[in-house]
Amino acid sequence: MRGPADAPAPVPASWVPVHRPDDGELVGYLLPAGGRTDGDDERGDGEPQWVPATVFGHPVGPAGDEADARELLHTTGIAVLAERWVLLRGEGVDEPTPVEIASVRPGRVVVQTPYYAASGGHGSRWELAVPTGGALVLPHEVDA
Repeated sequence: MRGPADAPAPVPASWVPVHRPDDGELVGYLLPAGGRTDGDDERGDGEPQWVPATVFGHPVGPAGDEADARELLHTTGIAVLAERWVLLRGEGVDEPTPVEIASVRPGRVVVQTPYYAASGGHGSRWELAVPTGGALVLPHEVDA
């Protein structure tokens, strides 16, 4: 597998974890909007703005109030992991590469070329540190 072998870095302290209420599963994070570190008011109306993001920090919706961002994560946070993604940067990646999420654990996400498991391990796998820094995007975001 290609990628960093060192210990995973913790997610940024400003990320607020969101768990499913029924089983406690981590479904994503709330990221302060506008690059702020504390969810300060982004609209000027006193309401903090948050961006709902995957468990590896990729935004899955627009900035909004905390309740709306949490609801979006509860309904789509895990499901979006089953979608196809595109790896833009990584060891041996020369062009945008379609990938699937193989696993996510604290501080790391493992992606692989489609059908990697079904083909007996033929293809490539990459381990990325979280946050991924834009290395992993949804197909509609390539050259958007």
